[in-house]
Amino acid sequence: MKLNFSPSTTTSAMKQQNKKNKNKTNISLLLLTHNEEGSLLKNFDWLAKCPNINEIVVVDDYSTDKSLETIKSVAKNISLKIKSRGLDRNFAAQRQFGAKQATNDWILWLDPDEKPSKKLVRFLNHFDGHKHAYSFKRKEKFLGKISWILCLSIITFILEWGFSFTI
Repeated sequence: MKLNFSPSTTTSAMKQQNKKNKNKTNISLLLLTHNEEGSLLKNFDWLAKCPNINEIVVVDDYSTDKSLETIKSVAKNISLKIKSRGLDRNFAAQRQFGAKQATNDWILWLDPDEKPSKKLVRFLNHFDGHKHAYSFKRKEKFLGKISWILCLSIITFILEWGFSFTI
């Protein structure tokens, strides 16, 4: 994945915006889905404990199960945007499309089968958005083996800063 970065917003402008928000920084949760009903049912109990996430953007690759109904039941009291769009084997384009639908300056990308740790939920609850980007380690389990990878998953001002992703 390649990340192109062309800033057009100044750091001082970002700091002024955070002062206006009185350090309450809202976060949009971006989910790419395709037949994720089971994952959504078991992995989203943490969302009620994270009031900074006030918007969920779902880009759905034409699910045939009850994924969309499930996310509607999980997203009580949270703004929800659901967009249906074919994946076409291009996750980067799907993420970028979803990011453009978000209304918050900060976006957290998670896969529906990922569940944030208690430590990450605490971080999100005290999140003040004073940096340009954050990263965290992801614990991966594949074919019975556990590994840790570092992911850049929260990015600020996605539209104003002109991020684009290509694989």
